Amino acid sequence: MRKVNLILVPIIMLFAGCGASYTPSADAQDSPENVVKSFYEAFAVSPDSALQFVSAEAQENEKFQRNWEEIQTWEFTKVEVVEFSDPYVTIDMEVIIDGEADSATDEAEVEEIDGKWWIVSIPT
Repeated sequence: MRKVNLILVPIIMLFAGCGASYTPSADAQDSPENVVKSFYEAFAVSPDSALQFVSAEAQENEKFQRNWEEIQTWEFTKVEVVEFSDPYVTIDMEVIIDGEADSATDEAEVEEIDGKWWIVSIPT
């Protein structure tokens, strides 16, 4: 197991006021940690922008669609990638849901497809 700490609060704040488009970095899908980091950076700009890091198959899954509808109303105030243990990336997060602040540790499932990492399930 690797432990990776990536604090995204400054990044999220940077992107929060930049409009609705997100251009990923060249290494956005080079590792499990980077794809999760990129997902949340894009989500801070526009939830729909984050879908570029979710596999097409996962987006068609009924459970993913239900979870996606739910998290689109959330405001992430802190996201920290803690570790990767194949196939899961553990994330510490602080979030505002329906006006209530909460914090949690959860996991995103990732998969490598054709040399790129993709999210296949999201925390809810």
